[in-house]
Amino acid sequence: MAFGGGLAVFSTVYLYVATRVVIAWFRNWQESHVVGYFTRFGKTLPQVAWNMLTQPALLWDAFVTQHTTMYALMLLASVGFLPLFSPGRLAVALPLFLTLCLNEVLTDPRHHAHAAAIPIIFWSAAAGLVVAARPWSELWGRGRPGNEQNEDSRPPRFSRQCWWARFACFAALVTGACFGISPLSRMFWDPYSAFYWRTLYVPGKRAEMFPRVLAQIPNLESARVASTDFVHPRFTHCLRSYDYSEYPRAVNNYQPGVPADTDYIVIDTQHPYSMIKRPNQVPEYRDHPRDWELLPDTTEGYFIVLKRIRPTQSPAAHLSGSK
Repeated sequence: MAFGGGLAVFSTVYLYVATRVVIAWFRNWQESHVVGYFTRFGKTLPQVAWNMLTQPALLWDAFVTQHTTMYALMLLASVGFLPLFSPGRLAVALPLFLTLCLNEVLTDPRHHAHAAAIPIIFWSAAAGLVVAARPWSELWGRGRPGNEQNEDSRPPRFSRQCWWARFACFAALVTGACFGISPLSRMFWDPYSAFYWRTLYVPGKRAEMFPRVLAQIPNLESARVASTDFVHPRFTHCLRSYDYSEYPRAVNNYQPGVPADTDYIVIDTQHPYSMIKRPNQVPEYRDHPRDWELLPDTTEGYFIVLKRIRPTQSPAAHLSGSK
């Protein structure tokens, strides 16, 4: 109890110092971007935490949803519901489970942010296997008359453990086949699935066209490029690489659009989350056509490349400035 209590206090203090002091210092005391995952509760981390604690109705409406039920089933069914036999260990994951259910961005259980809950699920499943293997008379009927005479007719505890372990393995195979994305899942082989192996792992026309985008950006290492998801990592070696999305970023003072020093905008029209298919759908080009030049399409519509039009000084202005 002393060790557990000390660990709980240390973890709380560590979390506060890390998020409110260390990370805040590196971000020039701006609020963490994680707060953007919980906008229904507030705009700052203390405000989010306070509203969660003081507005139970708001918390209830956000937590008790179909998504929460499906998320819990996906976690528990994959190990044969064994963690339910060890509620104490499973409760360790409750704060994390609550946070993951309340966030408004990382809703897919296959997202890497959900990985922290997996070790706790297996930890509680291991303890639950021992409890599940006990006879019901030990759990609920100990001391009742008549239990002694049936002692010889009970199956050995080891066989019950094997049965539950096999059931958990079977549950893992079934849920993995139905909802997973590994080679053992149906989605891996389904050509109409977003996780089809040929779509994810075999370079297609889109990958073939991308080098033509790079050819349109001279002096790539000194360029400032804002790009959409999936192709964004290809520009991280530039002078500046900005994420082009609807998510507000501190680099642009949490305002819509791209930072003022952006030289190029690269839109991947074919990635799974793309909402932009044509140049007139790009807000910067549609609302400020004098500031952006649409470069010729050499990618058969797979990518849209915009170049900022920089104002040029006249010779007279240059000479007057030099004086």
